[in-house]
Amino acid sequence: THSSAEYIRLHGDSRLGLTGQLIARVTGDGVVFATVAQLSNPLARSVWARVLPSHLTIVRSLLQDAAERV
Repeated sequence: THSSAEYIRLHGDSRLGLTGQLIARVTGDGVVFATVAQLSNPLARSVWARVLPSHLTIVRSLLQDAAERV
């Protein structure tokens, strides 16, 4: 996990073989958000395939809520 005035990076590891990072950066034009996932084996790929739709929905909702507060 790392944060600075420029960006925030959250890092997590799973025993299932999934390593992930969430990176957010506020710019003059808006917010840049990225998800980086390293899938080390078939189980990790299977789990991510099931989680991805919910992940996208949650991220969009969080960004919309944040935009309404600015």
